[in-house]
Amino acid sequence: MVEAIGLKASHIIKPGENLFEVLCETFELHLQIPQERSIIVIAETVVSTTQNRIIKLSDITNITPNAVQWSSEFEVEPAFAQLVLQESDEIIGGIPGMLFTVKSGILIANAGIDQSNAGGEGEYSLWPVDPFGVAEDLCKKIKEKYQLNEFGVIISDSRVQPLRRGIVGVAIGVAGFKPVDDCRGRCDLFGHEMKWTTRALADQITDVAHLLMGECDEQTPFVLVKDAPVSFTSQKISPDTMLMSRDQDLFSRIFKF
Repeated sequence: MVEAIGLKASHIIKPGENLFEVLCETFELHLQIPQERSIIVIAETVVSTTQNRIIKLSDITNITPNAVQWSSEFEVEPAFAQLVLQESDEIIGGIPGMLFTVKSGILIANAGIDQSNAGGEGEYSLWPVDPFGVAEDLCKKIKEKYQLNEFGVIISDSRVQPLRRGIVGVAIGVAGFKPVDDCRGRCDLFGHEMKWTTRALADQITDVAHLLMGECDEQTPFVLVKDAPVSFTSQKISPDTMLMSRDQDLFSRIFKF
C-alpha cells in the first residue's frame, strides 16, 4: 500500500544552504530513514533557495520594449514581465495579472516565478537550474548514504489546468524511476485495447505529495512516498521522457500556440 509522509522542515531554509544536508537532517528529525522503493518529493522553492535563485524585483532595471508591451496587455509590473521574458522559453498569452508561458517544455504560469515562500517583500523565487540534474545528484547521494538500491527523487511545482479551478502538482525533475507508464497496447477489463493512454506517474505522485505540502505556511517542503507502484531504474532520466511534441498535443493543436 502506498504511504505518504509529510516532513516538516526544522527551520526556514536559507539561500546557499546544502540541500542534501538539510534533507538528511529532516529525515533524522522525523525518524524517517529512507528505505528501499521509496521516493522523496521536494518542493522546487527549496531547491531554488539553496541555489540562490531568489531575486528582488527592484533589481530588474533593464526593461525592454517587449516587456513593456506584455506588461501593458496583461496588467503586470514591467519588471516582472521582463523577468518572465528572461526565464521563459516563450510567452503565449495571459490574463490580467498573470502571463502564460512555456518553460522547459512545460506550460506554466509566469515561467514558474513565484513570490509565495520566496522571502521578504518584493522577492521572487525562480525555477531551479537543471532540476533533473539536481534530482539525479540527490538520488545518488541518498542511495549511497543509506545503502539503497531502489530510490527515487522528484522536484515538484504546481500549475493550473485548462478549465479547472485550483492547482495540481507537476514534476519538473525526476531521478531513480520511470516517470511515465505507456499503457498503449494493453487491454482494459473488457478487452478493449488502449490506444492513447500513458500515465504520468511522476506527476501523479507529485499530486499526492502536494496534499501534504500545502501552498501556504505549512513549512513542509518534503514528502516521503513509500511503496509507489513504479519501475525503479539506475538509468538517468531525460526530460524528453515526459514531454510531448506540439503536433501531438491536444491543447497545442486546438489553441494554436
